This record gives sequence, structure tokens and C-alpha cells, in this order.
Amino acid sequence: MDIFGKKQNQKGELLNFKSNNYEMSDSYSTDNLVVTNLKYISSVPTPYGLMAKETTTKYIFETLNKNGKIRYREIFTGFIADS
Repeated sequence: MDIFGKKQNQKGELLNFKSNNYEMSDSYSTDNLVVTNLKYISSVPTPYGLMAKETTTKYIFETLNKNGKIRYREIFTGFIADS
């Protein structure tokens, strides 16, 4: 279950993906925004080991270039992801 900036794990415990001290900008350049799903490694064990999964929810990320490394920050929560 998705609760703005938080997700619940299999046990119903909230997982917080919100970054500390992050404040959303008042405006963004649309050239720097990406709309996409998240891919993640599921913590649910399977007979084949851990599996990669993809969210059904779309997220809006701004592109960041930190010392030549491209990363993406979700604009509502500040969560930073690698490509």
C-alpha cells in the first residue's frame, strides 16, 4: 500500500522513503523531469531467491547530475534513485 512517501511491507509496517530536510521546489523545468515506475528488489523470498519487481504507480523524478553521475530525485518525497 502506498501512503504519500511511505509504503507498507508485507507485515503492514510503514517504510519511510522521505528524505530528511527535503523541501519541494515551487517550480521545475519540464526538460529535467522524468515520469516512470520504480524497479526494486523484493524482500519476499522465492524458491529462486530475491526477485526484481516494478511498481504500478508512476512517479515524477527530476534529473540530478552530481559529479558526472546521473541520479533521479522523486519531486514529492525527495527519494533519490539511481538509474
